Amino acid sequence: MSEANLKYEVGNKSISEQNAFVIAEVGSNHGQDYEVAARYVSAAAMCGVDAVKFQFFDADDLVPVDHPARIEVESYVTPVEWIPRLQEECLKNDVIFLHLRSILICLKL
Repeated sequence: MSEANLKYEVGNKSISEQNAFVIAEVGSNHGQDYEVAARYVSAAAMCGVDAVKFQFFDADDLVPVDHPARIEVESYVTPVEWIPRLQEECLKNDVIFLHLRSILICLKL
């Protein structure tokens, strides 16, 4: 099989020269409101994307507690408790749920 004919499977989606794999990046753009995050999933699915990616991080890993930017950084944290619900929302909308750790696992990094 030539490099141009390679085909990959991610979940139930195929990636090849004929099939792109489109990822909607929600990141942390939900204002810590789960309903907003769920609506992003639904809107992305209606646009025909294959996956929706969220950003998960711990403010402690980025900014010291006494740093002036701490409050702002904390406002972008996606609660890890949302993961099961976001996964279910993605399943319901037939899109793949992604976050950095899941991408690294897929790439075996």
